[in-house]
Amino acid sequence: MGQFGVAGGRFSKLLMLAALLTLTPQLARGQEVADTEHDAQLWPDVQVTVNLKSQWSVVFFGTMRVGREWSAITNEQLGIGATKRISPGFTTSLSYRHLHTEAIPGRHVNEERIFADAIPRRRIGQKLTLVDRNRFEWRRVNGQVMYRYRNRLQFERPVDVRERRLTPYAAVEVFYDTRFRAWSRFQIYTGTRVPLTKHVTFDGFYMHQWDSRAIPGYIDVVGAQWRLEF
Repeated sequence: MGQFGVAGGRFSKLLMLAALLTLTPQLARGQEVADTEHDAQLWPDVQVTVNLKSQWSVVFFGTMRVGREWSAITNEQLGIGATKRISPGFTTSLSYRHLHTEAIPGRHVNEERIFADAIPRRRIGQKLTLVDRNRFEWRRVNGQVMYRYRNRLQFERPVDVRERRLTPYAAVEVFYDTRFRAWSRFQIYTGTRVPLTKHVTFDGFYMHQWDSRAIPGYIDVVGAQWRLEF
């Protein structure tokens, strides 16, 4: 009886060890999945605008965005567009961008994107301005065509600081994706535009995004956008 008890105890320990060895990889994979849900990123964007006659402008755009907790380049974009200022309170544009994304190591996404913007601006009171950007996107992602609508509401209020006019702003943007037939992505922004010279403006901002269908879906972004205008 004693020998049976000792053997039974050893057998129980072996079962516990086997269960632990079996569960450890599962727990590790679960932790890996959880880690892909959140990210901290840096967006150092550069935009060059060349003003032409009749309120037309040509816009060049480029960026190499840093993700995975600021440790790797996860997104590269190059683009060109044309902007038409219809009136002081209304602007339209048509743009193209090529994107290459590797949010997760080994998972490459190539995208061709064409989008059109309609942007009314409206004064609210004496100093507050509401900018309502409506963006319609045609996207070809790894060979699959899809569409998306984005609406960004931004409130701006200029402030004069030492003979320099800064423009703090707060914004919210929502995305309607035809793949899901739902409002799938939400972003909130806060930032400030700072004119450095006649031709250079710096736009620093913080953005938080949540999107339950994307990987990563929850990201915190520090943005540093340089705008050159000629």
